[in-house]
Amino acid sequence: MTQQEQAAMYIDAYANIQRIEKAQDKDREIENQKKLLKAKLEALGIVTENLTIE
Repeated sequence: MTQQEQAAMYIDAYANIQRIEKAQDKDREIENQKKLLKAKLEALGIVTENLTIE
């Protein structure tokens, strides 16, 4: 991963945290972001069921 790709990834993560903070329905925003991230991980072939924290 290039430095530019890393910077873009961290900017996205920072923006997502801000979206959660500003959301009227924080739980819904978190669920929406989880769905998007899960889709990205699965597109890379990463099984997400094993990533569940309890």
